[in-house]
Amino acid sequence: MNNKNKKTKNITKNNSNNLIKNNSLDKSNLNNDKEFKKSRLSKDAEIYNPERSDHIVKGQFKKMSFKDKVIHFKEYYLTITIAIVVLALLVTCVILINNSRDTEENIFYCGFLNGIALEHMTQSDMPKDFTDYLNEHPDYEETADKNRIFIPTFKNDIIDTTRIDGYFDEGVFDAFLVHPDTFNGYASKNALMDLTKIFSEDELKELDSRVIYVINKKNGEKTPMGILMDNTKYEFKIGNTVLEGDLTPIYCVPTCAGRLEEAKHFAFFLLEE
Repeated sequence: MNNKNKKTKNITKNNSNNLIKNNSLDKSNLNNDKEFKKSRLSKDAEIYNPERSDHIVKGQFKKMSFKDKVIHFKEYYLTITIAIVVLALLVTCVILINNSRDTEENIFYCGFLNGIALEHMTQSDMPKDFTDYLNEHPDYEETADKNRIFIPTFKNDIIDTTRIDGYFDEGVFDAFLVHPDTFNGYASKNALMDLTKIFSEDELKELDSRVIYVINKKNGEKTPMGILMDNTKYEFKIGNTVLEGDLTPIYCVPTCAGRLEEAKHFAFFLLEE
């Protein structure tokens, strides 16, 4: 009997100790919870306002101190401002580098637009080949220089588009080779030259099956403005796509062109068998 009472007392004592320990844990949790609540924002804090705005209105910005305005600018606008400045500097540098070419009068510049290109070696050799063609032609009185003939490809990206606009305004281009859609766009803006100002009547007759006429919607008058470059010895491509059929590139002369004789000869050079 005594042993049973001792065991009962021990169990009661152990349970009591456990309760005390558990109570002490609860108090600890309670204290932690109080500390957590102290660190929380008030329920009326602005961050909980569903109608709040992170942007400062114009009136509020004017009332801010200079230091606060600087902090506000750094937080909201500094990164995007830096990105815009870097992009502008990059575009400017590319344009300046490409404009650093020789700009003396004795030059011929034909742009292959829309990413139109030939095999690399063929296009690289084209200035030399065209130079030989000119110097051997009986009707060409000047002396051509391969280092003064440029036939680059321009892609449809922002940098090349900017270059094209700048070169056009500066009168750099003497000829274009373009996609049909681009030809229609330039023609609608009256940016292409009437080919009767470059080619003789007999020369246009020789090219007759290739000549593209633009019709004036007001009076129905037809003006020759392009030459279709199909079935030539050159294979024109955009990427891996061979340009043929409805995609056949069109040779044309922009209104800004200055070297009209070379522009005429280059058309026949491209069509030479």
